[in-house]
Amino acid sequence: HKSLELVPDTAGYLDTLGRCYYAKGDYANAVKYQTQAVRLDPHTQQIRRQLELFEKALAGKSSEAK
Repeated sequence: HKSLELVPDTAGYLDTLGRCYYAKGDYANAVKYQTQAVRLDPHTQQIRRQLELFEKALAGKSSEAK
């Protein structure tokens, strides 16, 4: 979060933060930050693939809660 305060709108920092939330199992925040990273850098396939992974994890978690 501190890096984003210093240099906002940096896809790499948003991607890293998204990965951290994913690792913690906080898929909603992982998707939130990864989506922002994709908006800033839509041409980087790795960032887009990570978003797909995070969205699938969130969808799986949501369906388990039902």
